[in-house]
Amino acid sequence: MRKIILFFAIGLVLLSTVAAQNIGDLSRKERKKERKEAKAKEVASLIDNKNFMFTAQQAIPMSGPSINLTSDYHLILTADSAKAHLPFYGVAYQAEYMERDGGIKFNEPMSNYKMNIKKGIHNISFTVNSPKDQYNCAVSISKSGYATLHISCNKKQTIQYSGFIEKPEG
Repeated sequence: MRKIILFFAIGLVLLSTVAAQNIGDLSRKERKKERKEAKAKEVASLIDNKNFMFTAQQAIPMSGPSINLTSDYHLILTADSAKAHLPFYGVAYQAEYMERDGGIKFNEPMSNYKMNIKKGIHNISFTVNSPKDQYNCAVSISKSGYATLHISCNKKQTIQYSGFIEKPEG
């Protein structure tokens, strides 16, 4: 009789442990879902306000392997302008004489701004005309804030960057 009672007691303890663990898992899943929804709302707000900063973590040139970026490289979009400070890896078809500052850098007004949403991905395209070149930019942003940036221009090969968006500093 003692063995049966002991067996049921152990079974009851195990059952209550498993039930408590499942309840903890549910609340953890709910918190994770709430965090995802809050992040999606924040990302959508940044995009709708045309006020975000794309921080590049990786450069993907047309030829050669991808390059992990360790410095702070970014593209900042505001209501009507774009500011970029990005490295460039690839072929430059035309370069300025004695130019030592190679990357993709501009701080100019945007034109041809277009935005659409397809399968939960925000796709933004725009053009920037700077004194050095014309840059055609396309940014694809997921609900979680991860993004890819494609830049094509007249004087350099197309290049892609991957990273994330966030609220601009300051």
